[in-house]
Amino acid sequence: MKDINGNQIQIDFSVIPACPESFRRIPDAAGMTNEEMEILRLIQRGKANAITGKEIERQTGIKYDDVRHVISHLCVRHEIFIASCDEGYFIPQTPEEHIAANKSMRKRGISILVRAAKQERRSLEEVYKQARIEYGG
Repeated sequence: MKDINGNQIQIDFSVIPACPESFRRIPDAAGMTNEEMEILRLIQRGKANAITGKEIERQTGIKYDDVRHVISHLCVRHEIFIASCDEGYFIPQTPEEHIAANKSMRKRGISILVRAAKQERRSLEEVYKQARIEYGG
């Protein structure tokens, strides 16, 4: 992958820690909405048990866009590591699944920042710094 100036971007994914304990814990239902609990109930451990967003929509009646929003909220607010792959959503069961899921998310995030940098005709670093300010961190 290259930045707007044509410089090669290299990312060392080997530094991603294996399954932090905070993501291994059993989720606490306290403070969760009924929708969050309903969706979380359907998301199983292990990539082999992945469920699509459309299947979650079918089983719960919650619109697909809302399913995606709720899953994001479960990850950020409740610190539940929900991964995604071509087969759907799942909770990583092994360190390998955890690492692969993190690598995939980071790659997607960086790809989006690279596109934003190209569209704004700015460096990746400038766009990243601005994104950090806008995100609050």
